Amino acid sequence: MILPIYVKNVLGALERAGHECYCVGGCVRNFLLSIPISDYDVTTSALPSETLSALYDFKTIETGIKHGTVTAISDSHPIEITTYRSENTYSDHRHPDSVSFSKTLGDDLSRRDFTINALAFNEKSGIIDLFGGIQDIERRLIKTVGNPDERFNEDALRILRALRFASILGFDIEEKTSESIRKNFGLLSFISKERIYSELTRLICGNSAEKIIKDYAEIFSFVLGNELISANALEIAASSLSALPKEPHIRFAALFKGIGAASAQSILFSLKSDKNTLQSVITLVSASEIALPKSRIEIKKLLRNYGAKSLKDILVLNEIYSEEIQKEISDILENGECFKLCDLEISGADLLSLGFKGKQIGAALEEILNLVIEEKLTNNKEKLIEYIKKSLLV
Repeated sequence: MILPIYVKNVLGALERAGHECYCVGGCVRNFLLSIPISDYDVTTSALPSETLSALYDFKTIETGIKHGTVTAISDSHPIEITTYRSENTYSDHRHPDSVSFSKTLGDDLSRRDFTINALAFNEKSGIIDLFGGIQDIERRLIKTVGNPDERFNEDALRILRALRFASILGFDIEEKTSESIRKNFGLLSFISKERIYSELTRLICGNSAEKIIKDYAEIFSFVLGNELISANALEIAASSLSALPKEPHIRFAALFKGIGAASAQSILFSLKSDKNTLQSVITLVSASEIALPKSRIEIKKLLRNYGAKSLKDILVLNEIYSEEIQKEISDILENGECFKLCDLEISGADLLSLGFKGKQIGAALEEILNLVIEEKLTNNKEKLIEYIKKSLLV
């Protein structure tokens, strides 16, 4: 495993101060899986105050110093450095009641969620694997470190993390871990909706999302709301995921299109979804029965109603997007053809000058736009005003 210079510089500073330190968790796992590494976390024997002292040459942020975490900025890259920890009871099934610092790497790795994440590395020792994580990567298995009931009772979010890793990596879930997930998923009621939403948005975009949702449909029904979407409905809806782009709003819409826009809105509002995703999903679900446009005029009417980006998503979701339609849409956009009010060669000010008032202006513009889209009028200012004077002025 070849570390970037900006990571080596942090490890070197800690080692020169006499402390053990290792890259840990996802970066080591991703290296073994030949997956790009986006960030590096470090675990160390240094206490937080010792970490700050050793890293005096770096900008540091005391992000979670009570829990042993300091962030160092190395060549513009943030690196989280956390003191070896051992944790005690978790009364809220999410956060440890207290954190005890340790001087041994083994204590720190033993508190981690899954064997594939309980891996550490430095250039002197190589990869440290105390819990069979390398073997589980080779076997493509998600397995908890130690007793799965204990791990999930400590932090119930690990249930969704297990499903998310299985979905993204295409791994199976080890039998005892799977049994424990099915037994303990009710603990997810202790987890904040924001954290559930964060896990779900990544999970549903995994290569194996269809399989995971079908296999654990009762769990997804529980976190989304049994009263709004059943396990059976999710199993059926999940069948379309593999054919869809890996974009959360499209995949959420695929899961929810059978329950209607109102229920989809209730679910996403409950999960505290971001507004853009919420609105996009509602738009897609509301248009889930859209028919295949059979002419350029029909396409322009759909562009008027939904816009280019949403229309493409709607057609993809409904499995009626084709190269032919893509070319038609591209031609319409490239040619600057009129399909929305702002494309018209006349404006509300023009109608106002002709004597139109209030709501008359909007109604007249809509009528003119429809006629232009239907190619019954040419989008030319003189001709449009001529038509208005002849047909719309009383």
